[in-house]
Amino acid sequence: QKVGDFMEKLTDTLFIPPAVPKIGKVALILCFSAHFVGCIWFAVAFYQPQSQTTWLDVYETDKIDITPDHLIEFEQSVFAEDANAFSQYVTSLYWSLATMTTVGYGDVKA
Repeated sequence: QKVGDFMEKLTDTLFIPPAVPKIGKVALILCFSAHFVGCIWFAVAFYQPQSQTTWLDVYETDKIDITPDHLIEFEQSVFAEDANAFSQYVTSLYWSLATMTTVGYGDVKA
C-alpha cells in the first residue's frame, strides 16, 4: 500500500502519465521471466548426456561472438558450445525473448 501511495504521489508530482509505471512493471516482469526461462533453456542443454545433441552442439552464432569488453566481435564459425559464457547467456536470453514475444522464428534456418 505504501509503495502504491508513493508511486501515485511521484507520478502526480512529476506529471508522469499513469500508464508509464504500469508499462515499466510489465517490462520488468518480462525481463525477469526472460532471464529465468533463458537460464533454464541453457541448463537443459548443458546437463544433457553427451550422447544427445543439443543446441549447444549445433547452433551456429552467425559468426558473431559477443564479449563484455567488445560488444560485438566478428570471428570465424563459432559454435555456442565453444563460445564464452556471456555469448551463451545472450543466445539463451534471445531465444527466451523470441519465444515469449513473437509468433515464430523468422531468423532460424532449418
